[in-house]
Amino acid sequence: EVEYFLLKEENDCEITEELLSALHETIDIVFLCQPNNPTGQIVTSDFLEKLLKKCRACHATPVIDECFLDFLPEHESRTAKHFLAQFPELVILKAFTKLYAMAGVRLGYVLSGDEKLLENMREAGQPWAVSSLAQAAGVAALDETEYADHVRSLIARERPGMIASLRSLGLRVLEGQANFLLFKAPEDFGERLKEKGAVVRGCANYSGLDNTWYRTAVRTPEENEKLLKIMREVLK
Repeated sequence: EVEYFLLKEENDCEITEELLSALHETIDIVFLCQPNNPTGQIVTSDFLEKLLKKCRACHATPVIDECFLDFLPEHESRTAKHFLAQFPELVILKAFTKLYAMAGVRLGYVLSGDEKLLENMREAGQPWAVSSLAQAAGVAALDETEYADHVRSLIARERPGMIASLRSLGLRVLEGQANFLLFKAPEDFGERLKEKGAVVRGCANYSGLDNTWYRTAVRTPEENEKLLKIMREVLK
């Protein structure tokens, strides 16, 4: 596994071919989030193909985490599923819990063309890994195409305004494409928000970041404005 996180003042967040050069024969597995968490950055299909080829050359298993990808309007063109036939060793992680707000259900699945790997995963897992209720919830969610489209449109519409509002408060905000935003604030920012009843995700436990970095979701206009109002009070 390679732990890779690049954050530069002049180029906020970027996964470059430096990642490819960091891969070598001693690496067994490579994880890539699409979009990245917490930056929200998306890599291109061309880069994904280069990564898959480099993993094959190094005999490393590529694992693409797409649990946040379905929030993007262009999720179908961005998914690595198009590479499964060409790279059967590819593993893709998907989840219902994010887009469909079913975190407590803990429902997800794996896509791969490596039948032996999938069989080994089944053997290593719990006998009843997914309950019948979780399965029913997942099947029902698949019919909620109108809801999913609404969520994607809402986030795409609200993200630019949320970025502009956070920057107007003097915060450094990274340009991401996910349903969340990574920003830099004073060290005590999170605690001061909690005192006023608001919570944002502290990102100090991410490699390469410290306790001045936070992540917040892009939500409804009313929820976004409520959070921004509290932020203004904290930062004034």
